[in-house]
Amino acid sequence: MAPSPRLSRRAFFCGAAALAVASAVPGDAGATTLSTSAIQALLDADGGWTLLDADADGVALYQKSVTGHGVLAYKGVRPVAVGPQALFDTICDVPAHKAISGGVLAESVVLHKSESALHYYQVMRSPAWVPISDRYWFLQSSIRRDIGGRVGHHKRAWNPLDVTKYSEAHGAVVSRFPDAVQVTLNSGSWEVQPGKTAADSVLIYRIFSHPGGNISDSVASQVSQRSLPENMLKFEAAAKQRA
Repeated sequence: MAPSPRLSRRAFFCGAAALAVASAVPGDAGATTLSTSAIQALLDADGGWTLLDADADGVALYQKSVTGHGVLAYKGVRPVAVGPQALFDTICDVPAHKAISGGVLAESVVLHKSESALHYYQVMRSPAWVPISDRYWFLQSSIRRDIGGRVGHHKRAWNPLDVTKYSEAHGAVVSRFPDAVQVTLNSGSWEVQPGKTAADSVLIYRIFSHPGGNISDSVASQVSQRSLPENMLKFEAAAKQRA
């Protein structure tokens, strides 16, 4: 599940008032001149991260400024009591993200899958009591397991997917959700590193995204910041059920 726009129920609750009064911004809100490779390099780089909260529901939460953008990048780090394989399998099981989201996602559909790549789309339906439009995103992921020969070190990084490659699926989403706004700035990664034992892992979640539409950069950052820890906890809980 991509985060970034991956909004938890708590994030909706915390940000509802702010979203309702968010100042109108241009229709290309969230647009970027950075290439996806540049964004991923920025997220992966150790430098520039500032510790925002050492214990955000058990997650060490960091933020990073991105030159030319008002929206911030975020990173969460958390040791988890579940093995790397079960944790990463959960992260890569896109159809299961709908249930893991706890009702936030209306659809989570795989379009293409191989050992090293994943194409999919997800639709976030806003609760009736939140005055914002639904959101959807088409994403492509790279999948890497046992990176550098290190058993248990896995990573799934995602970036926007050109919807013209799946025009039929995109048209069907627009037909089912005619008022939904497409999220075009949505990059990030899930990284799993082996822990001290085979039953432990370190989970790292990085996001740089903007919901688009008439949502300001400051509100977009606020929602990402608040939803990130809960998303990590949801995937940890789901992985423990698999283990």
